[in-house]
Amino acid sequence: MKNDWKKFVGSRDLPVKFLHKDEFAEQYPGREAEFPCAFLKKGDELELFISAGEINRTEDLEELKALVSRKIQELNLQELNAGEK
Repeated sequence: MKNDWKKFVGSRDLPVKFLHKDEFAEQYPGREAEFPCAFLKKGDELELFISAGEINRTEDLEELKALVSRKIQELNLQELNAGEK
């Protein structure tokens, strides 16, 4: 893992686990996924967080970091809005 990416991931206050395709298939049998992608784990369920298409459209590490940051911000806003209802 690149040092800049490792620092970025570590600076987020989120538990992160990286899996290779074979590890993912072993831990989540029957779950379809197009890689690379990112999921959120909510209890025993996985929810797609960032799709392969979104990741593949990024041209460099800075764009990938911006995508992840934006998605985290969107998630936090959605959770806050859901809690207000």
